[in-house]
Amino acid sequence: MKAELSIDRETKSVKLLLNWKDGKIGKQLTADEAENVVSLLEDVSQAANREAFKEWLMQFECHKDVIVIDGKTYRFKMDSQKEFLTKFGAIMVSRRIFQQDTGGPIYVPLDVAWEMDGEFATREVRECVLYMSPLMTPAETEECLQKAAAFRPSRTAIQNMIQEMGQLLEQYEDILLDEVRLHEELPIEKARVFAVSGDGVNVRLNTPGKKKGRPTERPKDDDAMSRETPSCFKNAMVGVCGLYGEVPENTGSRTSTPERLYGSDVTRI
Repeated sequence: MKAELSIDRETKSVKLLLNWKDGKIGKQLTADEAENVVSLLEDVSQAANREAFKEWLMQFECHKDVIVIDGKTYRFKMDSQKEFLTKFGAIMVSRRIFQQDTGGPIYVPLDVAWEMDGEFATREVRECVLYMSPLMTPAETEECLQKAAAFRPSRTAIQNMIQEMGQLLEQYEDILLDEVRLHEELPIEKARVFAVSGDGVNVRLNTPGKKKGRPTERPKDDDAMSRETPSCFKNAMVGVCGLYGEVPENTGSRTSTPERLYGSDVTRI
């Protein structure tokens, strides 16, 4: 099998040609060859997707030399390349950079238009990474995406996405919680059981802390006398409140569990 990708920028078209007879891959039917064929088809199809998306994106580039934003005049300064991580993989995009005559922050119309100003990964990539992050470590997330996705962010990029989202959630925590509770409906009329549970554990954190207990009475070296420690323990707790429906009658020797109608978790560390 042989695959060829051609791009015609005049007609704005991307063509993918697959030749089943030529090429070194797919000469015989084996498990390894089947895997190679799947990998080839995946690579060329994603390459076509990247080029098609890039060409579609570039049609919205601003070709003016002077633009006015919020009453401020920005002039074209230069073209600048930037890599974006899309669902099809990484693409390199040349964007037009604008700046005021007095200097200051730059303005990139293309980045602003699709909400990628200051961002590396597209929205759908960030959503996927953040969805996986609570279920596994950044290293495991990186390995999983390398096996299952066309986009493959590094461990550092994954950690940066998590940190950025964490800061955003902390900044707008009250607003987000109020918005969630506004659309929350409690099934009070159907509820028959209200259950509450809690649990906790002491977690060692890689954060400086202070020694517990009485200080050393006899003079020793500075390290021994110091009350600072390289790590510390924090108590992590979680409480769960749940509403349940009708309690079924006993069936033989086992008791059926009532349907859970609502659950809310509260965590603290």
